[in-house]
Amino acid sequence: MSEKAIQELLSTAIEQLQSGEKGKLIKTASKMLSLDANNCDANHLLGLANLNSNNYDSAVSYFLKALQGQPKNADIYNNLGNAYQELASPELALEAYQKALTLDQDFSEAHLNIALPLIDLGRPMEAVEACNRAISLKESPDAYNNLGQSKEALGDRKSVV
Repeated sequence: MSEKAIQELLSTAIEQLQSGEKGKLIKTASKMLSLDANNCDANHLLGLANLNSNNYDSAVSYFLKALQGQPKNADIYNNLGNAYQELASPELALEAYQKALTLDQDFSEAHLNIALPLIDLGRPMEAVEACNRAISLKESPDAYNNLGQSKEALGDRKSVV
């Protein structure tokens, strides 16, 4: 199959991801891998499908495969961090988020996500700073939620609203 066919499958898979059609997404991305076993986009999409299905170990495997071909992709590192955080591996999550931020220092989602492993590792002041940076880049309910958790971990219950 041609590169054009793989690109068409990729477009279909992205639409399936956005519409929440996990079963179809898995089939489409798997078909992409059958045509190109090292397809980074297919591995990334399968990682997302597994992350969204709470299959965190599988998600990590797919994200790591995707990073072999796209080692400078901040989105994949951020998603890898999410999977590690769900596996209660804050050290690995922190490392993945830090790599995402090394690649894109203005990646607001990585700034807000890094707060959770920082809290888990007993570093709430750094978590507050990360949330404030995320909010300065892009306000979101998740950023304020993580900021509240960070302040609570600091013992600052008065400003947690």
